[in-house]
Amino acid sequence: PYTCSLSPHIVLRELGLPFELVKVDNTTKQTTDGRDFRTINRKGYVAALELDDGQVLTEGPAIVQYLADLKPEYALAPPVGSWERVRLQEWLNFVTSEIHAGSAPLFNAALPEDAKAFFREKLFKHFDLLQETLAQQDFLMGPCFSVVDAYLFTVLG
Repeated sequence: PYTCSLSPHIVLRELGLPFELVKVDNTTKQTTDGRDFRTINRKGYVAALELDDGQVLTEGPAIVQYLADLKPEYALAPPVGSWERVRLQEWLNFVTSEIHAGSAPLFNAALPEDAKAFFREKLFKHFDLLQETLAQQDFLMGPCFSVVDAYLFTVLG
């Protein structure tokens, strides 16, 4: 709960794919089924998608693209190799590096307020870009919902 693993959950539900949700205690790194989560994802944080064959995929933006490609007819991601797909990856990277990572310092209680003000100003400039984009179109990629919208929703939450 309250992590970036929400975006793959949204995409899984949009696609109607079956899945088993296993919660992770982010303090102890124990899963509700009794495993040490670090044996699933050595990075120690969610999201992680463990496939039936034992392979594990981590990093929300990679997971949502993988999931979207399982059911391309739902058009949650443009086709691989297309210019639109590159634009999707551009947006996913922006949300990851500028919005998600850019907001992290604001939650650091040890950071002085003047430093937080610096990060807040930078982050708000990125919010301006998002606002300008969404004032012209319903979703980041244009007229249709995509995996980047699910990811942005999650990160902004």
